[in-house]
Amino acid sequence: MNTLPDNQSIQLTEVEALIHDFDHVSIHPELQAHSFRLVVKILSPKTLKADWIHKVMKDAWIVRCPFSISEYHSGMLLVRFGCEGDRRRVMEGQPWHFDPSLMIFAIPNGFDTILPNQLRFIPLCVQVHLVPFGSRSYSLAQFVVDTICDLIEVHLASLYDAITPFMCVRVLLDTTKPLHRGMNVHFRKLSITKWLKLLYEGIQNYCYHYGKLDHTFNKCEKFLHHSDNHPFPLSLSYKDALRAPAKSVYKKAFLSCPLPSLLRNNQLYQML
Repeated sequence: MNTLPDNQSIQLTEVEALIHDFDHVSIHPELQAHSFRLVVKILSPKTLKADWIHKVMKDAWIVRCPFSISEYHSGMLLVRFGCEGDRRRVMEGQPWHFDPSLMIFAIPNGFDTILPNQLRFIPLCVQVHLVPFGSRSYSLAQFVVDTICDLIEVHLASLYDAITPFMCVRVLLDTTKPLHRGMNVHFRKLSITKWLKLLYEGIQNYCYHYGKLDHTFNKCEKFLHHSDNHPFPLSLSYKDALRAPAKSVYKKAFLSCPLPSLLRNNQLYQML
C-alpha cells in the first residue's frame, strides 16, 4: 500500500491516505449478467421509450440470451446482455438505427458515469471511389483515412477486386463533425490530381446542410435561424451525396471475427 502525495487539497488522516491495491482477481470468479452492459445514445430529438427499442432490437440483433433495455440518464439507455458474445456481436454489427436514428454505443466498464457528450464515435464502412486504375493500395487507403478520421481496418480484398469500383475501409467517425464528401489527391507517378469520392455505408439520417450525423437539417438550429431571417434558405449541398447505394460485400462477418483492437482498446470510442 502507498500513500497519497502531500499536496492534496484536503487533509487526510494517515489511515485515509493509504492506497489499497485491488487487482479484481478472485479464486472463484463469477461472471454475472450485469458485467455485459452497453450504454446507448440515440441521435433523435424524440423521447424514446425503452420498451419500444427493445421490441425492435430483439428482432434485429443476433443474441443467444435474453437482454433488457432500461433508462440510464440524460436520455441514454442501458442494455444488459446475458453473455459477452451477445454484446460483442452487437458492437461488431454497427451501425444500428432506430426509427431511423443512429445509435451510439459505449462499454461502461471502468467508468463512474458516462455523459452524453462522451458518446460521439461510431464505426462505419467507407467506400473510396474514383481511384485511378492500378493505384489502389493499403498505403493510399491509410493516407485517405488519416486525413479525415481514424482507421480501424482496410478491407484488403477491395484493393485487388477489379469488379467493385471502390476501396473499402472501416473507420471511426466523430458524429459531431461534418462528414467528408471526398478529397483531392495528387498522384505523382501519374502526374494527375484526382477527386476521390467518399460514400458511407449504413447511414440514414444526417444534416443535408452541414453533413453531420448528430442531427437533421430540419432540426438544425443554424439552418432554421437562417431560413427565418433570409428570403432564401441555405443550400443542401450534402443531400444524397454521402450515402453509399448499398453495403459492400467487404463488411467483416462479425460472427467469425473478433472485435478490432482499436474498438476493444477505446471503450468510449474517444481518441485521445
